[in-house]
Amino acid sequence: MQQELINQAIKMFDNEPDKWNSFLDLVWQKDTIRNNWYGILKQALDKQFKSIDTVEKWSYNSWGLWDTHWYLTDFGDQSLSILFGWWGELTLHANGQNFNLEAIGKLLKTSKYSPILACFNRIDNQYVGNRIAIESRNFCFDSPFDGKFDLDRLAWYAGNKTDDFVKQVQEKVNRFRSKEITDLLIEINEQTKI
Repeated sequence: MQQELINQAIKMFDNEPDKWNSFLDLVWQKDTIRNNWYGILKQALDKQFKSIDTVEKWSYNSWGLWDTHWYLTDFGDQSLSILFGWWGELTLHANGQNFNLEAIGKLLKTSKYSPILACFNRIDNQYVGNRIAIESRNFCFDSPFDGKFDLDRLAWYAGNKTDDFVKQVQEKVNRFRSKEITDLLIEINEQTKI
């Protein structure tokens, strides 16, 4: 299959160098196009979480190309909180200079606090720097890449199926912002603050 696609591409560019040059110009703009699509998603997330979907005790901020952050207002943005952004990862995060990451890890293994980790649809990685649990690019758009998108393929959906994308982020984040999980996060933040 791969060789067949390559052969078709070679035939497309076999008689005019301008076609090849135009193709290269477009390829070289891939990152800019991708970043613009993620910028559209970030604007939609900002609108959703700054004014429409606000939750008592929670704050939201965003920065950069499309990084977003939900955290318990009383504990600040360095606390055990939820990040979503660059690389398409939903992350349970805490700043290790302000919160004891080892203590957080131990508490999350107990039956009392394990429901926090159960908020993830799946956990693809754990304990990477300040990131305690990570769910990577696990989104569904009736695509062959559902649940296993790479960053570039996911970008098209960020810019072209933005409302669907926002709804999926909202569902993921709101599991953590439920009353039960909010109460558990408050307790863990109180117990692990340095």
